[in-house]
Amino acid sequence: MVYFLCMVESNNLGTKLCPNCNTLVEEMARKSIFYNFYRCPNCKKTFRVKKEKFATSTILEHQVEKIINILYLLVAILIIYIIIDVVLFIFRY
Repeated sequence: MVYFLCMVESNNLGTKLCPNCNTLVEEMARKSIFYNFYRCPNCKKTFRVKKEKFATSTILEHQVEKIINILYLLVAILIIYIIIDVVLFIFRY
């Protein structure tokens, strides 16, 4: 039976605590893109843990996304300013 966990306490890289018996478990050779697999030698349970998503490229993409959102906000403010300026110009004459 495979247990699906999102988060397990970690002491070292490649080792986790078994959620069943709290034994320190080393990472198995079986790997996937999204999960690391572990098998407890004490209680024989197999479980997987989601890999961290914060790689350097992901952090950079997140920063670029923030900058783009700020630029969208600035463009929206500029458009509102232009609309208000045009409306004021029209009603002035």
